[in-house]
Amino acid sequence: MSVVASSAIGVTGYCPRCDREHRLIRTAAAVTAVRTLVETLVASGRLDLDATVAHLRYRTELLFAPGGGKMLGVMLAEAPGGAVITLRAFSGQVGNAWFLDGWVPPVFDAIRAATLEQTYEPEIAAMTKRLRDGSDPALRARRRELSRRWTEAHQALYVLCNGRGERLPMVEAATHQGLATGTGDCCAPKLLQAATLSGLRPLGMAEVWLGAPGTLGWQSGELYAACTDKCGPIVGFMLCGHVP
Repeated sequence: MSVVASSAIGVTGYCPRCDREHRLIRTAAAVTAVRTLVETLVASGRLDLDATVAHLRYRTELLFAPGGGKMLGVMLAEAPGGAVITLRAFSGQVGNAWFLDGWVPPVFDAIRAATLEQTYEPEIAAMTKRLRDGSDPALRARRRELSRRWTEAHQALYVLCNGRGERLPMVEAATHQGLATGTGDCCAPKLLQAATLSGLRPLGMAEVWLGAPGTLGWQSGELYAACTDKCGPIVGFMLCGHVP
């Protein structure tokens, strides 16, 4: 994941539909909101803030284990009546879960995704196990092809919407083909999708890394802009109609 180092831009991207670049600013209010979220998560020791009973797999301390760091995002958005709503998101999964009360849901169709996993994962796992016992180029090629098909089928489950009322499959809304695995699972697209589907107008957003250092040197408590390789190809379309 590439990071755009900027204190002003929260998320930016080119929209192939209107041939313009759109950007949503990292406002001071959004920064305050995401900092408050981090303080709350650390003080409470849990990510399942809205749950009646805390679950061990959502303990904040797990983010500080090696490889456990997580990007968190907060968006402030305006409701039709003028009220400002706060949305929060985590990148990917937490505690091996895509859904957590109080956090926006994933962009893809989770039920159909589960069906795909049941279709592809067992066979790929079996191939992987066989490859541990020896080198078989033909088997390795078959596993690679099956993984590619699974990735393409999974990406087809993402249907993006924007402020113009348009809805497009992610592969059609993106600026290019061959999207990276995990595209659509970052905080920015999750927040934009949730805001649009709820009839909200994005005002600003901010993202922060929390936990163990990330693979690209991300440090806990530091603010980062939305990435260029996974968010960049799709957020332009998602921002269209919401911001200039």
